Amino acid sequence: MSFDGIKNSLAPFFILIVLTWMWHLFCIFFVAPWILPDFWAERAVSELGQSLGITATGLLLLRMSDPNNETPALAAFSYKQLLHTPIVAGGLWTAAVLPLIKSVGLWPTFAISTVAVLF
Repeated sequence: MSFDGIKNSLAPFFILIVLTWMWHLFCIFFVAPWILPDFWAERAVSELGQSLGITATGLLLLRMSDPNNETPALAAFSYKQLLHTPIVAGGLWTAAVLPLIKSVGLWPTFAISTVAVLF
């Protein structure tokens, strides 16, 4: 793996890393207890793992936080994946977003994304 592309941009790269971790910590400690009323910690770490990498990372963190499946977090994560994966995780939106940006532009595509998130 070559890091030649970022060696001239290390400051913005590290700023992005710090801001990303601040956002994730904010979501875990403030947003998750509000949105996920039951077993929020277990459910939050599975979502954190998925947002940092792939679904397997989320499942690994969930298994570490709930090794005996004593909470409904695994079922909730699995049911969410039924809707999430075909649309976002390599699905319809992932395939459509770049052609959509090329045809209508960045800001209309951003508006569509924002409306979908708010919905």
